[in-house]
Amino acid sequence: MCPESVQHQEIKNIMEEKFRNWYGASINEYYDSGHELDVYAITPNNVKIYLEVIWNPSLSHVRSDMLILERSEAEVKIVVANPEIIQDSSLVREYNKSVMSLRKKGVKIWGVMLNGVRILENPGYVDIEVKQIIDSLLVEMQDFQEYNYEVDVFDIIEHDGVEERTYDAPLIEILIGSISQPSNWLSTSQLNSWIISSIDGARQVIPRRHYFECQSYGENTFIRVYSNGIFHKITPFHYDSQRDTYYIDDVFYTIVLFLITSIRILNLSGINTAQYIELFLRNTAGVKMMYSRRDFIWEYFFSKDEKSSRFTYTFIPSPDWSSLTSLLLTIYKDICQEIGSVITDDIILWRVKEIMKTVRRDIIQENHSQFRLQIPGVNYEDFKFPEK
Repeated sequence: MCPESVQHQEIKNIMEEKFRNWYGASINEYYDSGHELDVYAITPNNVKIYLEVIWNPSLSHVRSDMLILERSEAEVKIVVANPEIIQDSSLVREYNKSVMSLRKKGVKIWGVMLNGVRILENPGYVDIEVKQIIDSLLVEMQDFQEYNYEVDVFDIIEHDGVEERTYDAPLIEILIGSISQPSNWLSTSQLNSWIISSIDGARQVIPRRHYFECQSYGENTFIRVYSNGIFHKITPFHYDSQRDTYYIDDVFYTIVLFLITSIRILNLSGINTAQYIELFLRNTAGVKMMYSRRDFIWEYFFSKDEKSSRFTYTFIPSPDWSSLTSLLLTIYKDICQEIGSVITDDIILWRVKEIMKTVRRDIIQENHSQFRLQIPGVNYEDFKFPEK
């Protein structure tokens, strides 16, 4: 094991003291899961924070630290790095892979490594920017713990009164909402039944006491909207029997259409608090994927060792649809990485733009004369995608 540099030690000491001042309990070189963590803290709400300092820019050392990062049981994680590491694209890629892995497990981790030199040279950076970053992750974790719906798909189907059945083909499950909203802001009325009927796939909507029962066009599709504003959908991947494959673009299209129609309802109801997206791709072990029906060469596969994949995102509903653009690009990229496809940001942008042009035909402005109500429409141009 290489000895720690002076800078490494100084950053550990600075952050341990800051954590103690901010959260009340912290320690250096704490053992967790068989490894020594640089700085460890526990908040009054019992959320565990782990800060790792990486100063040695060698690939083997970075990979070793990523292993420690992934194995720690802390719920909130931060990495501080030597600027030389931050500027090395291959080392940043190692970090990005760990971020993806941890976020799928529900861990809250900042998407970029923090600059260790700024921590050493600028106390204001630590007290303002670094603390804001950590506090935002703590808020996400608190809401996420309350909102965690890690349950079996078939339990949901059975408990919600839908005919119990075995379905082994790949499934998309999407949960959108936030438990911090009023418990009945989406009251089960005829008006809201009509509003919810705008959701993609909902054929008939019946208002129950605490939820809206949505009969679906798809035989194996389940849609339910709860009065506290939780939107829930389970639907199969679209299968191409002639080519024996599924398509990334189809999966993304299904996710986006449900997300956009849900956001339209949130916008109509004036909800502008942070919302969470829990996305599960189930029964996908070893499943073959291609980008679209126009592709004839490239084939990718989900890992044979993972039966399902989980993705977690946050967003704030807004009539400004361009605020959603970055999230859409991230979701598409995450799905590609999950199946082992290395794709550039330019290609991701191009593919998402092409898909969103087709979504435009399905998301139109709707009016209802009885209720004198208009559900806001959305067009492709509203997302203001960059040209390149």
